[in-house]
Amino acid sequence: MPDITTSDEQQQQQQHIKYGELVVLGYNGQIPNGDRGRRKSKFQLRQRTQANGLKAQRQHLCKNADEVQKLTRADFHSISYTLSRNQTVVVQYAHDEDSDMFQIGRSSENQIDCIVMDTVPGAKTFDDLTVPQSTISRYACRIVVSRHPPYTARIFAAGFDASKNIFLGV
Repeated sequence: MPDITTSDEQQQQQQHIKYGELVVLGYNGQIPNGDRGRRKSKFQLRQRTQANGLKAQRQHLCKNADEVQKLTRADFHSISYTLSRNQTVVVQYAHDEDSDMFQIGRSSENQIDCIVMDTVPGAKTFDDLTVPQSTISRYACRIVVSRHPPYTARIFAAGFDASKNIFLGV
């Protein structure tokens, strides 16, 4: 007899798919405005209700800053690689229905799924927790997981800005 499931049952089953866990080894510091549930030492990567992954769509070789600026708009995900003073590669990304994306970093912005904070040696009070220069990037890395078996996970680490763009190079 074939297995017949309703769309509600399928959605419930998808919510239970666990890709894996991200474990922060050692102490994960304090968030100045309170923890709000995203700063944990262990973070479960579960299939999202709706895919939020990205895939490369177009690649451009730019010869000046104006071209780069036009291609790295806030409403578009992009990566820019500076090759030389007058050569930058911009890769634009589009929504990917077949992958889930998880973001890790010290930023407390909503798009960060797992907040990782610096540990301040010798800090005894909340005021001592101010870090003059953080060792953790605001947008430290992204984990992109295929929504289909074998649920392959890829980690991308770089400098991400508030527009969700990655900046690498000189």
